[in-house]
Amino acid sequence: MYIGIDGGGTHSTGVLCDGAGRVLARREGGGMNFHTRGMDAVRDEIHELTEALLRDAGVSAGKVCLGLAALDAPAEKPVLEELITDPLKREEVRMVSDTAIALWGLTRGGSGMIMICGTGSMMEAMDDAGRTWVRGGWGYRLGDPLSGYSLAVGGLRAVFRAEEHLGPQTSLRASALSAFSAENPRKMLDALYAPECTPARLALFAEAVTEAARAGDPAAVQVVEGEIGEMAEAAGVFLREVPGIRRVGLHGGIFAHNPWIRTAMADRLREGFPDLCVDVPEAPPEIGAVWMRMAEEHALTDRVAEETIRSYKEWMKT
Repeated sequence: MYIGIDGGGTHSTGVLCDGAGRVLARREGGGMNFHTRGMDAVRDEIHELTEALLRDAGVSAGKVCLGLAALDAPAEKPVLEELITDPLKREEVRMVSDTAIALWGLTRGGSGMIMICGTGSMMEAMDDAGRTWVRGGWGYRLGDPLSGYSLAVGGLRAVFRAEEHLGPQTSLRASALSAFSAENPRKMLDALYAPECTPARLALFAEAVTEAARAGDPAAVQVVEGEIGEMAEAAGVFLREVPGIRRVGLHGGIFAHNPWIRTAMADRLREGFPDLCVDVPEAPPEIGAVWMRMAEEHALTDRVAEETIRSYKEWMKT
């Protein structure tokens, strides 16, 4: 049995598959970024999610691969020891970054680059020799371009600039007042600086920003185009540094919920790299995690991988 978990900043998804690639269970849970939620909360999320998967599948154990938003490399022993409790055995668990498992969902362990834009943003690439590099993922305090958090902050800044006649009036004003239950922008400060206004909570306002941009609001368009440009520039530099990358996958809530942003990013990348294949991964990160763990056990074949995709699609229909 193999368990794959995509532990993002806002929510997590886990699957359990048998050795033939058949999906036997799927569950969702809360965010698993221990930098923002803390070790205790993430330990509980991992325990509850894995226990539910094992219970749903009617099995007692499995080999596990966890992809966590808080990591940019395989977890060191102290992190693994602090986060993994029963019913899992630490020696059966591999803990890597969420970009690593997303890349496996794109290439099945081959060369390529993945760009994730969700609550945060990050990129990871693997060359033909199996060497990996990461870029971004600095977190909300230092800025992750084209992340939900960065888009939300950009939209709120546009509201504050308009309030002080430093920028154009924007429809985001009404959206922000509604989202944060305030009478005017100044009154929003209480909600924005309250303890419950976590980075994940604030990132939810990104949806209002992208919707306003799509409707043509000048301030929102400026925010979104600026974020796309910054991320595209970083990706271009990355692609020049890592030799032989011919395929890029775009993943995360920003791309999934805004196909026009995904198209804009693909167009920007192809401007500098005309032969680049830019697409969404063939499998979600939780399946990429299963494949990564299977490959370590020499159990991943094309037939198994294809069965996993088929089975997962069937599961999602039910």
